[in-house]
Amino acid sequence: MIIILLIVIAFILWKIYSQEERPIKSKATKASPSSTKRGSYSPSLSSRKRENLSHLQLLVSLAMSDGVLDKAELKFITHIAVQRGIPEDHFLAIFRDPTIISYVPPSSDASRLINLYEMVMLMMIDGDIDKNEIYVCVATARKLGFKAEVVSLLVEVLIKQIAEGIAKEIILRDLEKRMRA
Repeated sequence: MIIILLIVIAFILWKIYSQEERPIKSKATKASPSSTKRGSYSPSLSSRKRENLSHLQLLVSLAMSDGVLDKAELKFITHIAVQRGIPEDHFLAIFRDPTIISYVPPSSDASRLINLYEMVMLMMIDGDIDKNEIYVCVATARKLGFKAEVVSLLVEVLIKQIAEGIAKEIILRDLEKRMRA
């Protein structure tokens, strides 16, 4: 019952955000017949779309890692989905079962940093940083391709700078410098 309610809320938020920001003009790509298998969702999608779906999948998993999907977390995930042009049917499918697609890592360093930034933002959005969320965030940063020895530092720096209200662009530039050093 709770899952159905969350899916309905996610659908409503998706509709609201998609009308406010930028409506998706193209028809949503339908899942292939094999999409009911785990990790096989829409293999015909472009690599960029699969990267975006993978990021959404990681955000959903992170939000649920503390056992509670907060309204602010759901709103943030919905905003990211609409911003990245994720069709409604894909969005809802990932909420129903985040394991429905195989993970596709970001193709650029800039995308990796943005994804990590958005994960830390999501982790902090409910005002309660849970140790399970930190663990998932650090593990995901490794999955994104960040070196194990710098992952904890990157997450720590992100938490501090976001809490201080530093602008996203400044934070991302700082992280890029730290990565090159």
